[in-house]
Amino acid sequence: MKKFYALIMTFLAFSLALQGQAWEVYDAKYLPTASTPSFSSSSANNATYYLLENPEMPGDSILVQETFPETSKTQLWRRNYTTTDLVSVTIVARVKALTTETDRAIEFDLDNNGKRERVFIFSDSRIITHYNKDTADIQGSVLDWHIYRIVKTDDMVKVYVDEDPTPVFENSLNTGGTANYFRFGDGASDRTYGFQLDWVVWDESGAYAPGEGAPLPEELITKVHQWTVYAANELPNDFSSSFVTSNVSGVEPTQNIITDPDDAENNLFEFVSDGASSSYLWRYNFPEQHKKVTLLTRIKGYSTDLDHPIEFDLDFNGYRERFFYRGDNTFRVREANIEGPLPVGVMGWHILRLTMENDSVNVYIDENPVPLVSGKTPTGGGTRTNKYFRFGDGDSNRSYGFHLDWMIWDTTGAFAPDMGNIIPDSLITAITPSDANLTSLTADAGAFSPDFDPEVTEYQLVVPTGTALVTLTATPADPLATVEGDGEIAVPGTTTITVTAQDGFITEYVVNVSTGASTDATLASLTTSVGELDPVFDPGVAAYTLELPAGTATVTLTATPNDENASITGDGEITEFPATATITVTAEDGTTTKDYTVEITVLPSDDATLASLVPSAGELNPAFDPDVTSYDLELPEETTSVTLTATPADDNASVTGDGDFTTFPATATITVTAEDGTTTMVYTVEITVATSVQGLFTGEVQLYPNPASDHVNIILEKGSVVTLYSALGIELYSANAGTDHLRMGLDNLPAGVYFVRIATNDKVHVRSFLKK
Repeated sequence: MKKFYALIMTFLAFSLALQGQAWEVYDAKYLPTASTPSFSSSSANNATYYLLENPEMPGDSILVQETFPETSKTQLWRRNYTTTDLVSVTIVARVKALTTETDRAIEFDLDNNGKRERVFIFSDSRIITHYNKDTADIQGSVLDWHIYRIVKTDDMVKVYVDEDPTPVFENSLNTGGTANYFRFGDGASDRTYGFQLDWVVWDESGAYAPGEGAPLPEELITKVHQWTVYAANELPNDFSSSFVTSNVSGVEPTQNIITDPDDAENNLFEFVSDGASSSYLWRYNFPEQHKKVTLLTRIKGYSTDLDHPIEFDLDFNGYRERFFYRGDNTFRVREANIEGPLPVGVMGWHILRLTMENDSVNVYIDENPVPLVSGKTPTGGGTRTNKYFRFGDGDSNRSYGFHLDWMIWDTTGAFAPDMGNIIPDSLITAITPSDANLTSLTADAGAFSPDFDPEVTEYQLVVPTGTALVTLTATPADPLATVEGDGEIAVPGTTTITVTAQDGFITEYVVNVSTGASTDATLASLTTSVGELDPVFDPGVAAYTLELPAGTATVTLTATPNDENASITGDGEITEFPATATITVTAEDGTTTKDYTVEITVLPSDDATLASLVPSAGELNPAFDPDVTSYDLELPEETTSVTLTATPADDNASVTGDGDFTTFPATATITVTAEDGTTTMVYTVEITVATSVQGLFTGEVQLYPNPASDHVNIILEKGSVVTLYSALGIELYSANAGTDHLRMGLDNLPAGVYFVRIATNDKVHVRSFLKK
């Protein structure tokens, strides 16, 4: 059930205010005490209640409450009226019973203006008032959603069901009250309760029957069923909305209400008419003329010895159409002159949906949204005056027989499956899914191709030369299913094995029997010397892809036929990529072929290493290694330029950052990007120019690179004392410099700022650097 959105709420509030009526809404988005407007807990005694996601409308929720099996538990939700001395009130709720095992579904307690009444919805589909003891029956099942409208004035209460404008009862009120509220829930400690509540709305501005005042918010009442329900618990003429007989001639059919053999709690309407110039229809007269009608029924044929199960005749709004559900598993739409095969067997249970709007007619099977037939009826042309539908035996030349589980109709529209109103829950209890598959198929000679699989429906059976007959044995997966078409088969020949499930669904298996040369053009296997096929090889799958590792230069495909006498072309060694390998299998008969294709690609390389890094002068320290990414390069004295030449290990990789360098010291950053475009590797070279020992130290201490990563170089006076400190002044290292060029390793130091103190005989130098 959709909830209000802000824009809709604003619009509704405005439009209702113009009419002097405004609904207040509890839509079960929160528990009643947490909603706006809120309810208070009343007569509470350990009842179970919670919010549940609405299975019919994802994102919506409903309130569930039960006091079962213990009768001592209670829980009412109380809403005090905001109007002082309230005289008239309207309360509307959408509710269904949680189970028929409780005494009652829900109670509504109304107390205002000195008068009180309590209305109980019983689990046996009755409505009873507490003080006046009035009783009314609910059409359909209390397990289905219904809308209950309770209208109370100062001296009268009326109850309506499903917005029918005729109340199920109206009573004068004599019982006094002193409060100003309404409540719902379980207020009887000696009864068990259980209900689901989708929403409740109330209006303190007046007592409004259905169709009076402002309409219910549209967002709350979508999908509320408005079906008239014939549940086959009684003969059609005893039904509350009453059918009458029509087109009666000859011998009357046999008609009974029987217990469903598959469900002891369910009843069926049984109808058998043997023909012999007999006809008999049940007719329902619409109270008024309608432009659109949706009619549904759950039905199965009575016997294969009869011609047809049933006929439907719709005649209203000036047009007429007749639908025949025929015993040979075909249908006929008589007036539109359309007929054809049914996708199901009429001896199984199926739901038929017939919709008609003016001259447009649609028929659906088992709620498949694609119509079995869609046509135009030419009969009437809008001039007919009838307003009815009929079902039964309308053909005096045919025999009819059916079991009917239920029939429902709606005159508010011509609705396809999943459109309009949902089928009431109580009518669609478990329907066993059909199983029309085989569990095995064997032959007393020869071999099947492919091997038997319940999902595969066509086979080749090759038997030895000279075989005249072969016996096929088919075993259904469901013991209640029937099998036709197996047994002795002449060779050569073709047979269709038909499996009919209990509910009439059919699966057909075709077996082509031959001798001599095989027609098997399938592969038994297809393997690769490198990589794996996608998907995994299956003889019935013809197309594959194969991704080879980067750098692969060759791959071999090896194909093995299922029949050793078949021939193969197109497999073998492949050396150019990308490529499409087409493997053709030619069966022994020389004419039957099957192609298998393999799309082959090679993955791009992720190799981002260098094969070599060569300077035009000096030597790298350490010696080049593809896995080592940091180097020093000291150039000879007075060198003014150097060239670094970087060669990638993969020819398809790209390199940036090498080349000529003319300013020193310098840092060369060489980036290698692999063929895949995403994998990279960075090599760095710290380049310096050597000076003579005599001229290396000029009196000014030099420290580089800064920032540094794995080492720093210090130019200083030979014999200086070098001390390394952390940023906190902690001494980390101290040594005498034996030369005027000191290389200090930093591998064991964490990232951060450090200080170096260089002390000579007459001077102290301090330098800082950043370790990356």
